[in-house]
Amino acid sequence: MYNLKSLNPKICKIHIWGKILLISVAIFDMKAQVLSILYTTRLMQPKHFSPNYAIFSRKPTSPVTQYGEVHSGNSFKPARTKYCGDDPYNVPFPMILMYDKIHLDIQSLLACSPVIMWPTFFNEECRNILKFT
Repeated sequence: MYNLKSLNPKICKIHIWGKILLISVAIFDMKAQVLSILYTTRLMQPKHFSPNYAIFSRKPTSPVTQYGEVHSGNSFKPARTKYCGDDPYNVPFPMILMYDKIHLDIQSLLACSPVIMWPTFFNEECRNILKFT
């Protein structure tokens, strides 16, 4: 129903240093990853949402007077206005992305570069749980 096959990575061949080294890289579809979170009913419950964010109106519920969370800080409104405008069908998706390259061997030949995403409309307790990433 939700095309969950799109959660599988595409394996792409990449040439490094001309044609000397050919490696395979798994590439995941970002839109599919986001939709998999939004379609999971056990995650998308009001008790998991941040207290100062109305998820359906996409706006903070109290006045912003200081630097705060991504979705309620003083930079969120200008960013939402710039990228979404007043169109009610444009919905911002505030998130934090972390990229960290790790080497799995001494020669640095085996490396992994995971990208981890946290939607910031979840409260802080939920963002500390692995299944919310």
